[in-house]
Amino acid sequence: MIRTGQLLLPLALALGVGCVPKHITESQTAAAAQISVLGTRQAELEKSLQEAEQQLDQVQSSLRVIGRDKGDLLQALDQANDQMRGLRGEIETLQFQVDDLQQQFDAYTQAQEARQLWDEARLKQIEKSLGISPPPKPQVDPDAVAGTGSAGGNPGEDPEEGGGMELPPTAQGKLDRAIEEMRAGKQGLARFILEKTLEQHEGTTLAAEVRYRIGETYSNEKDWGRAARAYQVVVDKHKRSDWAAWSMLRQGEAFEAMGNPDGARIFYEDVQRDYPKSEAAKDAKKRLGNL
Repeated sequence: MIRTGQLLLPLALALGVGCVPKHITESQTAAAAQISVLGTRQAELEKSLQEAEQQLDQVQSSLRVIGRDKGDLLQALDQANDQMRGLRGEIETLQFQVDDLQQQFDAYTQAQEARQLWDEARLKQIEKSLGISPPPKPQVDPDAVAGTGSAGGNPGEDPEEGGGMELPPTAQGKLDRAIEEMRAGKQGLARFILEKTLEQHEGTTLAAEVRYRIGETYSNEKDWGRAARAYQVVVDKHKRSDWAAWSMLRQGEAFEAMGNPDGARIFYEDVQRDYPKSEAAKDAKKRLGNL
């Protein structure tokens, strides 16, 4: 179960770093407020659920030990069960709302990263056209930032890496660069490059693989829901491509990772039916045997 405190820390870090567009900051602030309220309500419900469970234990103990007034005790037992079912329903509803807010926050963060990458790339183009050199990097006291990592990135990661780079001019070059970033663990940056590839090279013959790789970035982040939806785009737009077969297989893997073997089975069987001669179909057959 996602705890509110686990969500507020990355939100606070994201709000405190760099120049964030006003509408994104306001959205993130609103999301943080909603998460805080929902977290408080969830804690109250969990406490009520714990009290109801204690009450249920007492009723069950009384029923076993006393052995009389069974009608009243059974009625109390039914009431306690009804109360717990209601509390669990409310907690599940709140959990869904928290998950939805988390997805919104992730979307805001991705938009912020994409905007920052664009701004840095544009600045580098302007400097190049004017024939000026960028100012030297600021000198930072290592002791002052020990253990905190780079601003807006992972510990030890150069904040300029990727942001000010010039993308290759061809679709193949961009795809190769995105795959390199994926292997380096930079899934968000790779996804940004892949989306730029589709935007700048409309109609490219590499579109099926580019869209497949977008799904792969989500798989690497274990964001199975978004991964499954991204792979579905490949199946819908490139049904005759080998990448569609692999996408359908990856959808099965995503459902399997989400604890839904019945859903996974549907995709594995569809791969074998729609693409019987593909390598993906062979893998699907093996996975069906392991379900």
